[in-house]
Amino acid sequence: MKGLSFKVFFLTFPLLLLGCAQNTTESRLQEFITTHVAQIEPLTTQANLAYWNASTSGDRQDYDKLHQLQMEIRQIYSNPREYALIENFRESGQVKDAKLKRQLDKLYNTYLQNQIEPSLLRKMVELDTRVQERYNSFRGTIEGKEVTNSDIYTILTTEKDCRIRELAWKASKQVGEAIIDDFLELVKCRNEAARQLGFNSFHTLSI
Repeated sequence: MKGLSFKVFFLTFPLLLLGCAQNTTESRLQEFITTHVAQIEPLTTQANLAYWNASTSGDRQDYDKLHQLQMEIRQIYSNPREYALIENFRESGQVKDAKLKRQLDKLYNTYLQNQIEPSLLRKMVELDTRVQERYNSFRGTIEGKEVTNSDIYTILTTEKDCRIRELAWKASKQVGEAIIDDFLELVKCRNEAARQLGFNSFHTLSI
C-alpha cells in the first residue's frame, strides 16, 4: 500500500504543481485587472462625458478637455512594462478561466495598438480630436442658409419637394471639405502606427 501511495503521489504531484502555477498566474492577472480598472474607469467616464459635452456644445474648452483625457488614457495603454506583463500572461498558457482570457485578450489588443512612438501617438490624438470638433460643429448651407444636422434630417424625411431634398442631401456632404485635410493626415498617421507594430495598415491592425 505504501508503494501504491508513493506512485499515486509521484503521478499527481506534477499536476498539483501545474494547478498551483495556473492559479497563481490567474490570481496575478486578476490583481492586475482590478488595479487597472480602478485607474482607467474614472478617466473613461470623464472622457465619455467630455465627448458628450463637446459634441453638444461645440465649445473649444470641452474639446481641449476631451483631448487631455484621451491622451491620458492612451499614455496608460502605451506603458511598455505593462504590455510586456500582459504578453507574459498570454504566452504562459496558464490562464484557463474563460472570463479572464477574454479580459486578457481585450487588454492585449488595446495595449498593442498604443506601443508606438510617443510623438506619433500625440499627433494621432490631436488630429482625431480636431476632426471630431470640426465635424460636430460644422453647419452646411442650403441656398445660403446654415442648417443643422437635425434640420437636414427633418428635410430628408418629411420634405415633399425633390429639389429641396437634394439640396439637403448635398448640404449633409459639405462637411467633407472641412475635415478632409486633417482626416487624410490622420489616416497616414494610423497606417504609420500600424507599420511600426508590424502590420501593413491600420485596417489590418483593427481586424
